[in-house]
Amino acid sequence: MLQPQDSRKTAPHYRMADIPSPVLAGGALHMFVKLLETSQLARKSIMKLNHMDLLRGQALAETPSLLPFPPQAMFDLEMKKQSEQTEDIHPGPAVQDFLDRYQSRARTPSDVAESVLRNIQASNEGPEPLRAIIEVQAERLRTEARASSRRYEQGQPLSSLDGIPVAIKSEFFVDDHTSRAGTSFLQVPAGHPEATLVSRLRQAGALIVGVTNMHEIGIGVTGANVHQGVARNPFDKKRHTGGSSSGSAAAVAAGLVPIAIGADGGGSVRIPSSLCGVVGLKPTFFRVSSYGSFPSTVSLCQPGPIADNVRDCALAYQIIAGADPLDSMTRLQPPPSLRQISQVDDLSGLTAGIYSPWFEHADPDVVAVCHDVLMGLQKRGLKLVEIEIPELEEARVAHFCTIAAEMFSYMKPYLSSHRAELTPTTRFALSLGSEVSASDYIQAQRVRQRTMNHLEAIFKNVDFIASPVCATTAPPISVQEVHGDVLDTVLMGRLMRFVQLFNLTGNPGISFPAGYTSQGLPVGIQFAARWWAEADLLRVAYAGEGLVERRRPQAYWSPFE
Repeated sequence: MLQPQDSRKTAPHYRMADIPSPVLAGGALHMFVKLLETSQLARKSIMKLNHMDLLRGQALAETPSLLPFPPQAMFDLEMKKQSEQTEDIHPGPAVQDFLDRYQSRARTPSDVAESVLRNIQASNEGPEPLRAIIEVQAERLRTEARASSRRYEQGQPLSSLDGIPVAIKSEFFVDDHTSRAGTSFLQVPAGHPEATLVSRLRQAGALIVGVTNMHEIGIGVTGANVHQGVARNPFDKKRHTGGSSSGSAAAVAAGLVPIAIGADGGGSVRIPSSLCGVVGLKPTFFRVSSYGSFPSTVSLCQPGPIADNVRDCALAYQIIAGADPLDSMTRLQPPPSLRQISQVDDLSGLTAGIYSPWFEHADPDVVAVCHDVLMGLQKRGLKLVEIEIPELEEARVAHFCTIAAEMFSYMKPYLSSHRAELTPTTRFALSLGSEVSASDYIQAQRVRQRTMNHLEAIFKNVDFIASPVCATTAPPISVQEVHGDVLDTVLMGRLMRFVQLFNLTGNPGISFPAGYTSQGLPVGIQFAARWWAEADLLRVAYAGEGLVERRRPQAYWSPFE
């Protein structure tokens, strides 16, 4: 791939396309959703219109994979690479700013805690509130900040994240906070401990400042939330953040925190990271414990860090990754490694695969910005080769059938008493999920295994698959979305086009800033890698972010002012 071009015209096997669909809001949306909920014929028609019946009747020989278990060969390869030198990662510029002030006694964690509390309040005021961090517990934060301040006075910080403000997506359980997964009614089970990843951050001394906004039950990708207010993009508060980890990405971009935690079942870490101009990592499925979260998409969703820069993302990843006795699915994994992450000047020996019809299926300015980053990485030695990813449309449908069915299964007990409290777009997705039969679901898991086989073959020849993160930049917030709900399935497809594949297969993927459009809107580029190869992703992203001059967004609050 030397120059951007529309190669879809000469790619007969590439079948992904925008399916025309009207944008619905207000009364029309309510009537449409009510029709779907009461008419199986209507549900079947919408499924057929969106190709969701594509897998029915196909003769697939693969054994269904109900979870994306990484191939044994990839486990063995990662274990072999463990002999390579693992680095002690140094903090990135955002975290280092805090550490420099703590170590010089110019500021204390208690000073920062007060500043963060003021900034969160200020960010949520005015005619266009950011609505990134939606709940804080000020006294607990102050108590933990005082403890961190004493450790610095004694010269005994717990880690490089001691005293660093961190925010947590509202689908994780956080002590003394209300986590509702973006709804008005879900509650943490009584007596349930907080999420393992939150406990690990606390043990490292991080200051858990509060919980962040998210799309209701994580089923949307704009970040609009009727219950908590639409999350706004710090680069342009009249635009969306992307979702579903909307508040986490916005909080980092706006300077409220240098690190936040999200979760990614269909791009929900990578999409908002791209649209808000920050770094987001979706680790390998099984890599980070999901214990202490709402289990709505059990075979797709993986927690991941969002940060101002790659090194700070790596710091957070290093702390939250690894086996957890409370989450049996995390036990069989190679030790997390950060080998060679700082070796960015010479990328020779690494290869990125480009499937041009897919890569170029985006807005021209998005393609151009991502292309420029690839050219810059090529100059540092990264080899670029053309590849083909078979059956992307089948994988898209398999992902939809899986996430919709799992979401419906989780939410079904609540529908009799709380259906009216859910937004129409959530009810739209759940109604389609109700139409996914057991046969459809198993067929989707056959496609999952088939797609994993395709990627395993590809990753024998390349280290990465590169693409844009989203096919477009941050979309405008419509008038209806400020206090209501809008269904735009075309936009949803364009935001998810490049990311959902790696949720289906469980591969790790990272979004990092590639640059900006002529409108000044951030563009993210995605690199995905073989299972367990987060270290390689962080290394190439570290090299890539160095090619881009970062810009401060319009809405920004410094923790030191």
